[in-house]
Amino acid sequence: MIMNNTNEHIWGFDMGKGSLGEAVRIGYEFKHVQSLIIDPEFAEIKTAANARRQMRTRKAHLAREKFLEKCLQECGIDVLQRRKVDIVDGKWQLVSKGDVRLEKEFPSANENICYNSIALRCKLILGEKLESWQVFKALNSAIQNRGYDENLPWKETETSSKENNEYSQKLKEFEREKDELLTNLPKLDEKLRSKFDYSCFFKAYKMGLWNPENPDQVNLRIDNQAQKAKCYVIPRKYVEAEFIKLVEMASLQFPKLKNKAMYILYGITEKPYASFDPTMRKEFNLKRGADTDWTALGQKIPCFDNRIVNKCKLIPRFNVCKVKKLDEIKSENDLLHYEITLALKLLNLRFFRNNKEDSLTFEEFKKAFDLAKNNKFKLTKTNVKKLFKELGASVLNEDQSEIEAPSESGRSSFSRPAMKLLKELIFSGISPNEFYQEKIKAITNTDTNKGLVVTDLDFIKLMNATSWNGIYIPDVETYQYAISQNTNSAEQINKIIGSQNDPIVRHRLAFFYERIKSLEKKFGAPDKIVLEFVREDFLGKKAKKDLQDAIKKRAKEKLDIAKKLDEEGFKGNKMLLKLELLQKQGGICLYTGNAISPSDLPSLEIEHIVPRSRGGPDAQYNYVLTDEKTNKEKDNKTPFEWLCSDKQRWASYVDRVRSRTKELGKKRVALLLSENAEELVEKYTALAETAWIAKLAQRIACLHFGFQFGGTTGQKRVFTVSGSVTASIRGAYGLNVILHNTVIDKTKLTEVEILKKHEELEKKNRANKKHHALDAMCLCFAPTGINVKKTKSNQILPIKIAKDAEAYFRKYLDAIIPNEVATKKPRLEESIYAKRIINGKECIVKKFNLIELAYKSGLKPVFDISTIQKLVNSGSKGIINPVIRNIIKEFVDTNPSEEEWINWCNTIRIPAKHGNGTRIIRVQAFVGNPDEYKDLSKDNCGAYRKGDAHKGQIIWKSKNGKYYVAPIYTHASKQTVLESLKQKKDFVEIAGVFRSRCLVKLEDDVYNDVGIPLLPKGIYLLNTIKTNGFAVLTNANGEKTKSPISINYLMQAGMKRITMEY
Repeated sequence: MIMNNTNEHIWGFDMGKGSLGEAVRIGYEFKHVQSLIIDPEFAEIKTAANARRQMRTRKAHLAREKFLEKCLQECGIDVLQRRKVDIVDGKWQLVSKGDVRLEKEFPSANENICYNSIALRCKLILGEKLESWQVFKALNSAIQNRGYDENLPWKETETSSKENNEYSQKLKEFEREKDELLTNLPKLDEKLRSKFDYSCFFKAYKMGLWNPENPDQVNLRIDNQAQKAKCYVIPRKYVEAEFIKLVEMASLQFPKLKNKAMYILYGITEKPYASFDPTMRKEFNLKRGADTDWTALGQKIPCFDNRIVNKCKLIPRFNVCKVKKLDEIKSENDLLHYEITLALKLLNLRFFRNNKEDSLTFEEFKKAFDLAKNNKFKLTKTNVKKLFKELGASVLNEDQSEIEAPSESGRSSFSRPAMKLLKELIFSGISPNEFYQEKIKAITNTDTNKGLVVTDLDFIKLMNATSWNGIYIPDVETYQYAISQNTNSAEQINKIIGSQNDPIVRHRLAFFYERIKSLEKKFGAPDKIVLEFVREDFLGKKAKKDLQDAIKKRAKEKLDIAKKLDEEGFKGNKMLLKLELLQKQGGICLYTGNAISPSDLPSLEIEHIVPRSRGGPDAQYNYVLTDEKTNKEKDNKTPFEWLCSDKQRWASYVDRVRSRTKELGKKRVALLLSENAEELVEKYTALAETAWIAKLAQRIACLHFGFQFGGTTGQKRVFTVSGSVTASIRGAYGLNVILHNTVIDKTKLTEVEILKKHEELEKKNRANKKHHALDAMCLCFAPTGINVKKTKSNQILPIKIAKDAEAYFRKYLDAIIPNEVATKKPRLEESIYAKRIINGKECIVKKFNLIELAYKSGLKPVFDISTIQKLVNSGSKGIINPVIRNIIKEFVDTNPSEEEWINWCNTIRIPAKHGNGTRIIRVQAFVGNPDEYKDLSKDNCGAYRKGDAHKGQIIWKSKNGKYYVAPIYTHASKQTVLESLKQKKDFVEIAGVFRSRCLVKLEDDVYNDVGIPLLPKGIYLLNTIKTNGFAVLTNANGEKTKSPISINYLMQAGMKRITMEY
């Protein structure tokens, strides 16, 4: 029990992208507990940015078409009129129809005219004489897609893992299929074969308009063998080559086109990206981003570099510098990035020597540096092996068996002046403190505009008493905020928040700042603030996926161990962990080398590598399995302290540990072999505070309250702890039961069943949104600072609270309702639907891939033939076409397996009199009535869309005393719906306006018509109100109503929407 001051004032915050748990404890009482819920994607701007980009792309496309039309008109070619739309009376309207020849792709039954754009391109290249409008249509089609250019001149960095890049793969796929097609041509010489080496022939082949067996013929119509000609990424060079050929062939009919291809493509310069080149800009009087960029194949050139340049990590008043490729190096300064990156890697290099972990001496460092510098700043596995052999050392693990070359693109993390100083420090061979003292004597300048000043050396000063081989990169930015003379903390905090590039992070930090200001007004400044962050919420996509994969792998490992335990017949506390450690150790005691077997598990003990009394955490990496006698002998020492006095014993121990490096993991091995295991474990436990988001939140809290941070003197008051701390407190005092109200009787379950039950209950914990508040409450008791070393997990709570911890915490949690403070806004779905008349009624339909209709949707679709059985048995309310519906039903009735279903879908065709019929790939199915959908096309062509949720629901009362629901659709306005309701003859009044996931209050208990109680009065979360008049509610503990309840019962119980202060 660590609580000495009975009036201590502590705040706890459990922060995530989708939540903020808050707790304020003064003495033994919580004055404030709340769980605030935020839509995880709230404040994202990607959607708006994509919409703007689409608009700009469309604008550019229209400008390119306009330039083409102008050029072709000047050459005497008939330009076909396009469809025109514009805003008329506040709405998009079709102003004029397009020329039917431009919009038509295939001739009518008795026509023999070529309308298809792809076919016209092929015919023009083959030398067929075309009408003027056909030439226009062919050239217009050729510029619709610019093609992908991998080498934009303003691109700064090489794409990482280029071989796996999505575009790279699609480019390769196109190249491969095109080459295969050309090889199928009749035996022609290379010159004749190149005649067909254009993308239009590839597309025409896919569409069934052209066949390599008869290469000089182009068909007018497609047949049922046609394939998709879309979804391919075609390189820009092929688009350009085809257009040049098309213009060349068209010039035979229209001489004014001769030698005009490059002008039409790129304008007056006849060069791509001309305005990006300073020389051409000057010669042709061009301007980046101006109208001159809009040519047939032109691309708007960025008029400025909008990339955000980061500040130097060591001297933040400077910007980071660009990295030049090794073959472009012109001066010593250009090498600084490579030299510093390599030097820091070598300083951090650790290896085994003389049976202990060691690092390079200064002389060894210089030798290794020269070796790597002469090898393009890298050391291969062979180089490292050779180096270690000379040093009489060996690698710690395979991860450190080579030193990779520094990146040759992008920007460094440092400025050149900072790297010069850092290089000078590293190659001086003296400690940072000695170097700092020498340097400040030499610097007399005080004007930052004239060079380095003394404060620019703060990064060296922050290394304090570190030795030469302990040189590291300190957190200068935090230090500078901490020592800033600016007394306006709000200004500094807003600067921190505003400097974040991620809009979601900006919002969460701003929200956190508003919350601490609000709580300060109510309760005053705290003595201490403890923060915890939902780790995966603030990770990038790859890091999040890696974490999720690791969690899945870990869960599988634990399940396998649980099965073995059940086979051995063992049950009991920590048996799962014991068997896991036994397997990792290879069936031996690492300390003694004695064999241990599963039959010994009951008598074996879990030992802390760094003793608990010395700050060793209750974490996997700090555990080993040993017997009682060995555990007592080791006592309160680290392995090094206990064994190093006997060199032979220590050497044998080192060999045993190193032989199990892969199984034990890097962290555990480091603790087992380190001379300074106690210091090392402190670094591990401090990692939570070094997370990017944690640093920012700490800065905000410290700046606002004037607390110590960033290396300044004073008592530390803001702490960040890992999620394992709250989990251990909840586990030690049985607090999880508050969230799921389930007690496990372990005596009646196998270890596998117990493990699965724990996973199930953990999901329930997460579903109950009060868990954010519970974690925040636990944080108010979490040991921090020096108390971490003193406290065991079952001694954290004060005795008077620990006696009945469940009741103590439950009292506060029962009084709160999780409050959604930032909800998801309804948006239009991406899908476009069509309207059809079926059996005399208007219906909304959509096309689906046939193969997907037998799968249940979800994160991972699951095959379930009953899904499509419902569709084929629903008549016209399922699959629309009766012929296709019957074909599918006939097969589905055979109850096929997944493999049979896939094979059938890949071959099924509609029966035909002559040969194979058309493949059934996509089918049209009924999806709903038109009320919820709206035609949002600009030309009224019938592109129907709906929202992913409603804006709200209006409940209105009729003259018969009944209540009805009127949804406010995403594309509708609340005012319009209200006005239409008031026009109804039986309308009496608006009873309430609700929205999904709002809070509602029931003034009375809810009963049905026969007096059966359905729901007690209180505050609930309204999940949804359906148009049929039924609603689903969730109580404070996250439990939904077992079945939907009629709104008539709810309104009679006095249901009204409420907002809660927080």
